[in-house]
Formats: sequence, C-alpha cells, structure tokens
Amino acid sequence: MNIIYQDKNIIAVSKPAGIDTIQLAEKLNNDIVNLQPIHRLDKDTTGVLLFAKNEETKNEIQVQFKNRTVRKIYQTICVGKTPNKFSVKGYIARDPNRKKPFIFSLLPSKNMRGKWRYSKSQFKKVKDLDFKNFSLSQLEVEISTGRTHQIRIHLLNQGFPVLGDKIYHNKYSKKIASLLKAKRQMLHSEKITFFNPEKKQNQTIEAPLPDDFVQILNVQT
Repeated sequence: MNIIYQDKNIIAVSKPAGIDTIQLAEKLNNDIVNLQPIHRLDKDTTGVLLFAKNEETKNEIQVQFKNRTVRKIYQTICVGKTPNKFSVKGYIARDPNRKKPFIFSLLPSKNMRGKWRYSKSQFKKVKDLDFKNFSLSQLEVEISTGRTHQIRIHLLNQGFPVLGDKIYHNKYSKKIASLLKAKRQMLHSEKITFFNPEKKQNQTIEAPLPDDFVQILNVQT
C-alpha cells in the first residue's frame, strides 16, 4: 500500500482503484492497529485518503469536513469539450426508481420522498483531448460539499460524463470508454488541504495520477 504521509496521528495513502475505503482500512489494520477512515472515496476512485490513528484526531478532522474548511481537489477526464470554467450546484437524493443510486435536481422536489442534500462543484479545464474524432476534457475539480458520487452526478447533468463511469454514463461515453479501454471512472483525488491538529497549521497532501489515467492522457490521435 502506498503511504504518502504519516505522523503520530494520521496516515494518508494513495488509494488504488478496485477497493473500497472500509476494505482498505482492514488491510492497513493488519499492520497498524485501530486505523479509522476520516472520509471516503468511491471504490473505483483513486487518490488521497486520510486515516486517523485515534478517535480524537478522527473527530477533529471530521469536524473540518463538516464545516467545509477542508479543500478537496480532484482530477478527472470527461467526455465532451467543456467550457474553460463552470460550476454546478443543486440537490442530490437517492433515486426512488432505483435506476441509479442517486439523482440530481436544481431544486429539491417536494413530490419525491427522501432527503435532498445541497451540493456544489467548481470545474476548471486543464486541457482538451482528442481521440478518433471524439472530444474529451481533463478537468480540475474543487468540491465545496462532499456528497456521494457528487462529481460524477454533476458532470453527467452537464452532459459531460466521467470517462469509464459504469453508472452515470450515456451511449456516447460508453463507446469511448470501450475504445480507450477505460475500465473504471477516470476520477482521482489529487490534493487535500486541512488543518493538522499536531502541527497546528494547514497541511496539503498530494497523490500522483495513477498509470491508467496518465495512459489515457497520452493517447491522442
């Protein structure tokens, strides 16, 4: 397991694809007792993931997440040519029809059961990508909230599904993912900035892009 930062209270790992946060915690606990995840990433999302070595540290940093003082930066590859900068805000809730785990609405629907939760993401284009007459975009994403599947839902809503996403996709994005052999969603937690209770100062932890992400960035025709 790639540990990218460690002190007496915190461990940060560069999470690989194909393992969920709880499974990863169990693997790490084989070597370090009582590690607790501070936050979560989707199973096939890679990148920075923080664990606490004690309950006090976990609670202190989770309060920062709750108060939205943690800065979370992602990298993604999506299908389509996006604007240079754009933001998405609205409400996310579980899909009552169960076609997808979650759905998005600009305003919460009073006619639908379930709890709507506010979400906001900001997107900045890193570069355009072209492959066999298909347009792709590499984006930097900063999320102000941390709802489950938030970035993936927001991009699908804008018509730019994340490349390789097996849930929030369309026929066009499925075809490109097949051609590029993207076996999972191209979404990476690149950077997290938080207040480190031990150091008593802000700290930024970064994880390099994984190989499959870089390979797609380098495939252009």
